[in-house]
Amino acid sequence: MWLRGKEVAKMELYANTVSGGFTNLHFKDKEKEKQFVLFNHFYNIDANRRGLILSFGIWALLILYAFLFYRYALLSVSLSIILIDYPFFIALLILLPRPNLVELYQWLCAICNVCAGIVGIVLNFLVLRDALAGTVYLVGIQLAAFFFIRIRHTLAVFASLAYTAICQLIVILCGFFDAKYLFVLSWAMWTFELIFIVAGYALETATRKYFSEQKARDELLAGILPLSIAEELKSKGSTKPVRIESATILFSDFVHFTSATKGIEPISVIALLNGYFTAFDSMTQKHNLERLKTIGDGYMCAGGIPDNNNTHPIDACLMALEMLKYVKDQMQNIEGIAWNIRIGINTGSVTAGIIGSSKFSYDIWGEAVNIASRHESSGIEGSINVSKATYLLTKGFFDFKPRGQIEIKGGEKLDMYELMGIKEKYIGVDGLNKEYHDTYEKLAKGELLLGYDV
Repeated sequence: MWLRGKEVAKMELYANTVSGGFTNLHFKDKEKEKQFVLFNHFYNIDANRRGLILSFGIWALLILYAFLFYRYALLSVSLSIILIDYPFFIALLILLPRPNLVELYQWLCAICNVCAGIVGIVLNFLVLRDALAGTVYLVGIQLAAFFFIRIRHTLAVFASLAYTAICQLIVILCGFFDAKYLFVLSWAMWTFELIFIVAGYALETATRKYFSEQKARDELLAGILPLSIAEELKSKGSTKPVRIESATILFSDFVHFTSATKGIEPISVIALLNGYFTAFDSMTQKHNLERLKTIGDGYMCAGGIPDNNNTHPIDACLMALEMLKYVKDQMQNIEGIAWNIRIGINTGSVTAGIIGSSKFSYDIWGEAVNIASRHESSGIEGSINVSKATYLLTKGFFDFKPRGQIEIKGGEKLDMYELMGIKEKYIGVDGLNKEYHDTYEKLAKGELLLGYDV
């Protein structure tokens, strides 16, 4: 009753992805669980480092304590700490920043905690016979398991239960305490154990919930922005516009869209557009392009952004050919709706960046973008209109038909070329042949220069 709908939805989403009880917290999705283990480790890495150093210091104080008040036990205390625990602490500090050894780090943490617990309890209760120091030490080592060195909840529970049970056994069998004192001692150690188990469970549950929400935000951001830009935005909180010297821009537009959709239910039109644009989105991923935006029935994407590469003019032309084929196939398959498409492509320098502060949008600006748009609007229905800049870079891969100089908006005349298809020498029985793939790979590596060597 007291929760808003959005909060309830978040709780239900989290509940559907996490399973387990107090000693078995994990996500049902194994890949997500692996991601969480890494996230949790590095999310807590500073706390882990402080916890290890603190534990190291506590052991040093224990040696000093034994030296000042129990000189006869100094040798056994020192040897136990130096031989058993210090090697573990050193190993843990070395392993801490290594992502491929996270599981080993967790197990070593648990083993170290158990060893430290047993050694400390034996020394305090059996060697030094100091019940108060032993109880305080036990609570401290329990606290370390769950909060100082941040052992994962399952391991922390089993580690702390191991030495707490041993401590209980020692205080019962040693015969140093009367029944009343034994009861108070036992009540104290198990009460703290239960408190830490519940608190540790709450801590890991909260961390998992935070991870789930952050993962959902990251996936949403990655769907809106290019991955490298999304990462920069997350790490720095902002991004700066970047000048990109060479990018290829592709514009497409459905011809006679308004008249072709007249009399059709808007919901049906949106469903059809969604089908086309979803297919185009898949093509951008296939050809290493970045989808920028849709404007009504127009679609815009670009190659060579935000991370530059050597093959973006080829990638854009291949996508344009695939788009054209897809639209023509749809025209044959969908009765009563004959949408055709125009595509314009240009290569040149652009400025790329994010606009907006609450609703982010990654976009590009520059004369090259305007020229690509003019090539789309000046194109022929059912064809791909390419600029001279793109033609010069890709003429070794594709066949073109010169269209001559075409006047664009503003009175300027530009050389335009119609992209006909990929050159026959690159076509094999099952599509693009080995010669094409070898040449493309050399271009991608920079071994060949587009427009000169090819």
